[in-house]
Amino acid sequence: MVESTPSAIALASDNVGAAILLAAMNATSVATGLVEVPLVDRVLYRTIALVRRRNDTLSPAASALYGAIKIRLSSGRR
Repeated sequence: MVESTPSAIALASDNVGAAILLAAMNATSVATGLVEVPLVDRVLYRTIALVRRRNDTLSPAASALYGAIKIRLSSGRR
């Protein structure tokens, strides 16, 4: 797994492997001579974590974001 998009494109260009990229990266990958193969009707998931310090106060903006994410996740929507 490579965390850098330019590195993933370079590795794919050098025939080291394939890369799954955001659609917005299509122009970059095609410009380097790669071929786009759309993942039609595929659902990809990424697991993320929402963490904070237990007894610290968040800024108003961070508190609003934290609360909105908790509400959305507790409702079962993704």
